[in-house]
Amino acid sequence: MTTTSTRLLLASYKLSDSKTQNARSSTPVERRYVSKNTLVKDGSNNSVQGIVSVLRGLDTLKPELFKFDGNPMYYTRFMMNFEASIKSKRLLGTASKLLLLIQYCEGEARKLIEYCAMLEPELGYKRAKEVPRDNVGRPNVTARAYIDKLSTGSLIKADDVNGLVKRGRDFEECNIFPT
Repeated sequence: MTTTSTRLLLASYKLSDSKTQNARSSTPVERRYVSKNTLVKDGSNNSVQGIVSVLRGLDTLKPELFKFDGNPMYYTRFMMNFEASIKSKRLLGTASKLLLLIQYCEGEARKLIEYCAMLEPELGYKRAKEVPRDNVGRPNVTARAYIDKLSTGSLIKADDVNGLVKRGRDFEECNIFPT
């Protein structure tokens, strides 16, 4: 819709609706368009415009899907992120989910599951989720990776604020690791 036609439409609504009454009150209701398809009533619902703006903004948010490189410390985070992303795309078939899983794995993790694309989609997708879990997603493997990271790190000087903060974050991440 062009700007001129939008103005004409807005003007015609203002003229025709200025005489109408709101069903809940006796005050006239002025209507205007926020976007091409959204009609907002002014008067008692001033917050509607804000809600429409927020909802329109939410439609444009695209969650970033993490890539998984085979590091056991990131397996649980990756799978939780991947599953949440897949749930938001309910219309995806099993073959598409399998291809997305392969696409978002890299390095050793991808090598582990690439062959799953040659299987039937249902079996391939199931197997592509099982193989990394069995190799790097077991709690003892993940715990060992965290222990190695925390115990083999370089020594931090007492005045190294950034290093201390980073090490604190590492301990916090280890502390919230789901078992």
